[in-house]
Amino acid sequence: MINKNLVATLDKCGRVHIRTRKKFTQKMKVVIRKNSISYNYNINNKMMEEIFPLQLGNGTYTITLYKNVNGNKYSAEGHVSIKLKIENSNLPFLYPNQYVNYNNLKIPEDIINVDMIKDYIIKNFKYDYVRAIKVKANELPDITTTLEKRMGICQDLAAIFVAFCREKKIPAKLVIGTADTKSHAWCEYYENNSWHFFDPTGAIQNHFAKKYIVQRYY
Repeated sequence: MINKNLVATLDKCGRVHIRTRKKFTQKMKVVIRKNSISYNYNINNKMMEEIFPLQLGNGTYTITLYKNVNGNKYSAEGHVSIKLKIENSNLPFLYPNQYVNYNNLKIPEDIINVDMIKDYIIKNFKYDYVRAIKVKANELPDITTTLEKRMGICQDLAAIFVAFCREKKIPAKLVIGTADTKSHAWCEYYENNSWHFFDPTGAIQNHFAKKYIVQRYY
């Protein structure tokens, strides 16, 4: 679908590919809405395509482009509507997107199931306390740097687990919400016809929250 400022293309995996039709100097956002639920994303202003999951199931989604005009104020620059119809609702959780952004991951060949992925991450990655202090609001997970340094914050470690699962054709979600009232990121993976919880940070630190509340997932 094409608007004067926006191009949105639906793929067969339950994702939408979005780019602006011209370069902007201002910060840009897109809001993807289905019924009463909306997801807000920062988007680049240089006409470079980015991929977003349509994680709310089949139906009509409205995608609106916003341009920053002053401070936290944004003006709408157009919108398009797309209709998702896929047979497998887990498809969006099998492929990369803006939050779980990877390409040609090199996973040890002997890792063949989700328990092995868990064990590998727990043994080979650490929590990055320095990045936890320096991270900026709305900063995306950094899979590449996390793999290089073998450490990351909660959203990085969650993204690594999800990326490994998806490379092994295991549906997985990066989940963002609160853990004992603190902002946190963890995972869910699909096995034996149901979704299961896993907190990579909690497993690495051997300390889990008592209560997790989901706010959104990718």
